[in-house]
Amino acid sequence: MRLLLLSLFLFLSPLVADMNLSGKVNEIISNTFLTPDEDTREERRVRIEQSLKDIEALKNKSSSAEEDNSSELEVEKRAEAEALRIKKIQEQAKLKALNLKRSNLLEELNEVNKYILENNIWSNVYGNYETYKNLEFRLNELNKRIEISKNKTNPTSKDKAALKSYEEQRKTTEGKLTQLEEYKKDPFEALLEPMPMGEMPQVASPLDIISIISFRKHIVAVEDDYTVRYNALSEIVNKLSHKEHILLNLVLF
Repeated sequence: MRLLLLSLFLFLSPLVADMNLSGKVNEIISNTFLTPDEDTREERRVRIEQSLKDIEALKNKSSSAEEDNSSELEVEKRAEAEALRIKKIQEQAKLKALNLKRSNLLEELNEVNKYILENNIWSNVYGNYETYKNLEFRLNELNKRIEISKNKTNPTSKDKAALKSYEEQRKTTEGKLTQLEEYKKDPFEALLEPMPMGEMPQVASPLDIISIISFRKHIVAVEDDYTVRYNALSEIVNKLSHKEHILLNLVLF
C-alpha cells in the first residue's frame, strides 16, 4: 500500500513541478507519509485522498494564475498595437495636412507670379529691363565666340558653320536690343518722370472757356494716371511681400 501510493505521488510530482509547485507538493507528501505507524489504514486512506485533492487544487490554482497572466499580457499587447495604430494614423494625418498646406502655398505662389508677370506696369517695365540685360550679356558672349572663331588659323568646315551661326545670332540679338533701347538704363525712369502740364490758358473772352475746360480735363487725366501708377506700385509691393512670405514657409518643408 505504502509503495503503491508513493509511486503515485512520484508520478504526480513531475506534473506539478512545471507549475512551480514542487515545494507545496513535497510538503503534502511529507504530511501524508511521515506519520506514526499506528495510524489505521482508513485514516491513511483518508489522508491520501485529501492530499490528492490538495494537489489538484494547487494545480487548478496555478493554471488559473497562468491564465490571468496570459490574459494580462494579451491585453497589454492589444493596447500596444492599438497605440501604434493610433500613432500611425496621427502621423498620416499630419503628413496629409502638411502636403495640403504645401500644395496651397504653391498654388498661391503661382497666382502671385502670374500677377507679377502679367498684371502690373511696374513688373512689366522691370521685366523688359531684365530682358534687355540678358540680351546684352548674350551679345557679349557671341562677340567673344566670333572673335575666337575668326582667330583660328586653319578653320574647318565645322568652325566656319559655327562662325556663321554666331554672326546670325548676333544680328538677331542686336535687333532685339534696339527694340528695348528705352529700358537700357533706369527701368522706372519713364514711370517716375512727371508728365508735362503745359501752360494754363488765359481767359480773355467767353470763348476761352473751351480752353479752360480742355486744360482741366488734361490735369484730371494726369492725376488719374499718377493714381493708377501709385496704386499699381502699392499692389506690386504687397504681392512681393506675400511672395517672400510664401517662399519662407516653403523652405520650412
